[in-house]
Parts: sequence; C-alpha cells; structure tokens
Amino acid sequence: PGRAQYVILHIKDESIGFLNIYAPNGNSERKTFWDQLITLLPPIENWCVGGDFNMLERISDRTGGSRIMVHGQELASWECFCFHFHLMDAWIINSFVRTEQSLKYSRSDRRNNGVNLSRLDRFYVSKFSRF
Repeated sequence: PGRAQYVILHIKDESIGFLNIYAPNGNSERKTFWDQLITLLPPIENWCVGGDFNMLERISDRTGGSRIMVHGQELASWECFCFHFHLMDAWIINSFVRTEQSLKYSRSDRRNNGVNLSRLDRFYVSKFSRF
C-alpha cells in the first residue's frame, strides 16, 4: 500500500531531492507511510514532493460531499513529515510561479447526488529552497 520514488540531483554544492508519492487510501496506512518516509529519505535541505496524497489537507481541497480532512494520529505524522522536510503546499506560496489562477481538482466523483471534486494530487516544495 502506497509507493514513493525519489531521485537526488547534486548541482555544485547543493542537493535537491524529487519525491513522487502515491499514498495509501487508508488513514492508518498513510500515518505509517509518512512515518516511514521520515526515516528512509536522506536528510537534504531541498525537496520537491508531488503526487497523489489520497487525503484532504485543507477544507478548500474539496467541494461537495464529505469534508473529512486529515486528522488525529495521521495528521500528527503528516505534520511531522512536512516539518522534517520543511515542506509547504506550492499552491499557497505566493511567489511560486503557476499558470493557473484558480484551484484545480484532481478527482471527480459523480456517484453521490451531484459532483464532488477533490484535490488529492498536490505539489510541495521546501520553504527554504530557492526554486
């Protein structure tokens, strides 16, 4: 359950890690996933992390349907993961260059009386990086 692949580029005296995530669907499995990534990934300062996180971090990540966001022990592990690698959602960083000006959702669910849209695919960058 869940997959992660990474590559590290060494450019002059700086290292940049690129991590691709496909997180598990269940919240207890995701908690374990975030905990394992903290221990398995090399300790470099600059990370770009993207992929399918299979969770809602903020209320704005979903329109329609259930508004259940990451919570409890999973939230604690997720926040530790972000803190450990200094990660911020690129969408909320004003200086991050993007071509779209409105939030895009990556999943549509038409089964529950209308359209439910979720932003499960996201992109995070280290807050101290120069990207």
